[in-house]
Formats: sequence, structure tokens, C-alpha cells
Amino acid sequence: MKALKNLPIVLLLNLNLLFISCISTPQNIDLQVQKDLGKVFVTNTKSIYLLSPDFLSKPVDKLFLMTFESDSFKFSTPIYVYADKSGIYLTILNNFGIDMGSLNFSDGQIELDSTIFPDKIKPVYLINEFQNAFYQQAALSQNLKNSSLDLQILEEENCQKRIIKSSKKLVEEIEISSSSVVITNHIRAYKITLLESDY
Repeated sequence: MKALKNLPIVLLLNLNLLFISCISTPQNIDLQVQKDLGKVFVTNTKSIYLLSPDFLSKPVDKLFLMTFESDSFKFSTPIYVYADKSGIYLTILNNFGIDMGSLNFSDGQIELDSTIFPDKIKPVYLINEFQNAFYQQAALSQNLKNSSLDLQILEEENCQKRIIKSSKKLVEEIEISSSSVVITNHIRAYKITLLESDY
């Protein structure tokens, strides 16, 4: 009878141990980082390597209107995005749909062939922003955690918000909906909007 009386307590303790083990078990993802490209400084002191396109959440094949805004300048341009596990391929267009250049990331290399982007915008940082918005959450989280950065995911109505923090300080917010991606970098003071387009 004593054993039966203690059964709920024993079950509760076992469930607690199971819960603790589940939340504390590390994710063993074999991150394929692109060390040859150097590191991207997420903050002024913390940096990460880019991840391989293998960690893309799903293929992307869309035309967007991209707007880049900062304190000193703003520009908009149509951009065609094709991405799969082989790489990320961005074709920059003008308002008439004429090819104005490209930004490609494949085989561990980044190639920029365009005068559209200002010199101060480094291609590796643009690919990193694409990574933050379109890559798998678990891989992003582990890559950031390796550099003492945190990724939080908030699921809101018709929108997912990805939040990157450093020591609880807000670094970047990425809002993803079915037709747009809005990236706000609070450290570098710029905003990138990708609005799905049909023109």
C-alpha cells in the first residue's frame, strides 16, 4: 500500500527528470561553416562564420522589391532570388526588368558583379542577412550560440519573428511573412525590406 501511495511522487520525479534532460540535451548539428570567407561581425566584438547553403530552410524562387535604408542613404531595386542547397543566386534588375548584375554564394565563394550596391555594403554581410531570414532555425541558433549570441523565435499571427541578442541587448529583428521579409539591424542602423513582387 505504501508503494502505491508513493507512486504519484515517483512518477512526478521521473517526469521532471525527463523534462530536464530534454531541454538540456544539446543539438548535435554538424555545422558546415565557410571559414575561407572570414567572419562576419554581428556586433563590434562578436563574429560568426557563414553557414553552408545546405542549411537553407526550403528552396526560394521569387522576385522581390528590395529596399535598403540607412541614415545616410536609401535605394530600392527589383531582385530575383533563387536559392537551394547548391547556393544562393541573387539577380539585380532595374525597373524595366533588365539585368543589372548579380550576387552569388556557392562553393564557398561569394561573387558580386554589380555597381548597384554602395561600396560600404560588403557582400558577405548581405549573404549573412539572407542566412538569418531563410536558413534553418536550429543551425542558426547553434552558430550564433557558438559566439555567445542568442536567437529567439516568436510565432505571431501570419508572421514569424527572429530576434538576435547579445547579452540580452537587441542586435537584430527579422520579420518573416508569406509575402515579405523585413530585417532591422539595430547595431548597424539599417533596414532591408524584401517585398514579394509580380512585376
